[in-house]
Amino acid sequence: MAKQVHIHNLKSDSEKSITVHFTILSEMAFLTYVSNFGYINMIGHYFKILSFYMMYKAIIETSIIKPYLIIFKELKDKEAELTRLTMTDALTGLFNRRAAFEFLEQAVKSAFKSKSPLVVCFLDLDELKSINDQLGHAAGDYMIQKLAALLSDKAKPGSRVCRVGGDEFMIIFQDSTTAEVERNMADITGQAQIPRLYENNRFNMNFSYGLSEYDGHTPPLIDILIQEADQNMYRHKMKKKGRTPRETGI
Repeated sequence: MAKQVHIHNLKSDSEKSITVHFTILSEMAFLTYVSNFGYINMIGHYFKILSFYMMYKAIIETSIIKPYLIIFKELKDKEAELTRLTMTDALTGLFNRRAAFEFLEQAVKSAFKSKSPLVVCFLDLDELKSINDQLGHAAGDYMIQKLAALLSDKAKPGSRVCRVGGDEFMIIFQDSTTAEVERNMADITGQAQIPRLYENNRFNMNFSYGLSEYDGHTPPLIDILIQEADQNMYRHKMKKKGRTPRETGI
């Protein structure tokens, strides 16, 4: 900003100097002409026109318009940064819950318009509470960050990965079917099984997930998509624990 102001001041001073010189030359030309139709008179008018133009550049454009444009650009940049911060999860750098549901609404509308499939994935870490109890919340945060990085790196290109709270994530897979996403999730699950080390303690990033597909043809019902993905995630979690949906009431 300081450099911009310095350059702006140099340009402003230069334009003011040129304006003064043109004004002086025009007045000198008018002092020496002998005929209204003479050559010197014509030059004087040209210099006068140029001096008026340079006055506009120096006073209006350089001293008023340009500084305001700089201020407006800075305000716009700050507004964009604030918007980014309100849609970003501080711990992981992923999109947050607010952004997730805004993206989902946009994605469903786009899928309906293009008649293309879309899959919503709900996912959460298994045994995070025991990690927090045994190793502390810093270890739990580390685990969440590692899973966030894995999802961002391995999720299908074009998907939106968001942290919607605690140890829960949502991934929006556009132009995708359940079969395609299942293959992607199988790859991510395999990567998550690779042991991680935190302060000499090894752990795997076990997680459960559930999918819900929108075919792009029927009128979109976002709440139903979310509910189905959430329920399928808990069915997956209970199945891993050896419990049935009937036992859990899901």
